Amino acid sequence: MIGAGRGWARWLFAAIYVLGSLGIIVSIFLMPEVFSLVAQSCEGIRYVQFVLQSTALMLMFTSCITAVV
Repeated sequence: MIGAGRGWARWLFAAIYVLGSLGIIVSIFLMPEVFSLVAQSCEGIRYVQFVLQSTALMLMFTSCITAVV
């Protein structure tokens, strides 16, 4: 749906991205001891996921993605 130019799909992904990012940030500040118990591999996966989702969000709202499609 995103590639078909459906604006609602882009905004839905953006809203879910913002809510998820805020939830992680708030939980890091409220419960830092939980994040210190997480395995290093899980921490790495979390950072990779954040970078990939941020890149996808940026590409969806720029003109370079529409040039490819």
